[in-house]
Amino acid sequence: MRLTETVRQQLLDVNDGFSQTSHYSDRNSDSTMLYTVRDGALHVRESGKTSWADSRYDNFYIADPEQTHRFLAKHRDALDWTGVDPTWTIGVPTVDPPVDEIAPDVLRDEVSDEALDEPQDSRTVDETAKDWAVLGVAVVLIAGAGIAAYKYGRPIWNERMKPAASRLRDKIRRPRPDAPDATEEPPSA
Repeated sequence: MRLTETVRQQLLDVNDGFSQTSHYSDRNSDSTMLYTVRDGALHVRESGKTSWADSRYDNFYIADPEQTHRFLAKHRDALDWTGVDPTWTIGVPTVDPPVDEIAPDVLRDEVSDEALDEPQDSRTVDETAKDWAVLGVAVVLIAGAGIAAYKYGRPIWNERMKPAASRLRDKIRRPRPDAPDATEEPPSA
């Protein structure tokens, strides 16, 4: 049986209280995952530590649909499948109202084929392609500027900018010859 959205939800509802633990250990990390089916959702508690002294963690979250799908597929044999019906739908089925209830004065036969063939966006396909081309060129230029800055940035900084900055700093720190000495008192008015 395929694990569609409806089948996954039924499995979560039927297997309320089901719990599974997995453990992972590596040279620099240690992790324990506790999966619990509760209230029609898969709750996950992830706890562990890494090689750093203050790196302990304990996280709680509700699994997303992809993680729920992987969990249910992995533990398919351990789950209770009684009462799971693949034809059951989630929620109330919706029925489209007839067209004449929505707009009684407009019938589908009156809509021309030309109106259906018109693009919904006022821009043409050529303009959209131009936008994508401009975006691609911009990305290439930005990447090129980044490569140039990486390659030539450090030599320019070390050979030109840094010496100019230190000359300016020395000039600011050096006292001017016409400036009054800091030990002299300012003249009083």
